[in-house]
Amino acid sequence: MKIKALLILLSTFILAGQANAVDDYARKTITTIGIVESGDGYFRIAEDWAIDCSGVQGLMNYKLNTDFGKMVHSTLLAAKLSGKGISRIVYSNDGSKCNVALLEIEN
Repeated sequence: MKIKALLILLSTFILAGQANAVDDYARKTITTIGIVESGDGYFRIAEDWAIDCSGVQGLMNYKLNTDFGKMVHSTLLAAKLSGKGISRIVYSNDGSKCNVALLEIEN
């Protein structure tokens, strides 16, 4: 519960500066989780995103050098390993990539 509350709090600050953010409650199945040398993390889902992330190969991105990014990464890994999906996600497309701002995993 503490992680969920912290993710919601952090996302509130992030969302304040984001235009065109999508708050999506449709269940998502995590198919791929990865990291790149630059320190970014990403993941893919089986379903379509509510806004177009196809220009970035359907990837949802986050920065692993931030506390929020580390929490997103560990939350995704735990969900994938336990077979749980995403129950809510808030994200936006900044023109070059889609970025997660809030992540919630189903019970």
